[in-house]
Amino acid sequence: MRSKRRGMRELDLLIGRFVEERLEYLSDAELEHLDALLFEIDVSVFDWITGMADCPEQYGALVAEIRRVSMMDAKPG
Repeated sequence: MRSKRRGMRELDLLIGRFVEERLEYLSDAELEHLDALLFEIDVSVFDWITGMADCPEQYGALVAEIRRVSMMDAKPG
């Protein structure tokens, strides 16, 4: 699975943290969704995770979980 060393360092950090913390707990269906997400365009995935663009429905639950895990330590401004 290509969850690290994508094209954007920011995605490496966001998705990498999610994978490190949650990979062993994902169901087969969730793994398939994650694999498909990793083949999407980096800028689009980044925008979906950060909420800068609407996420396609098929990735909604996964992106919400990535956001929750990867950004839980983020502090506002």
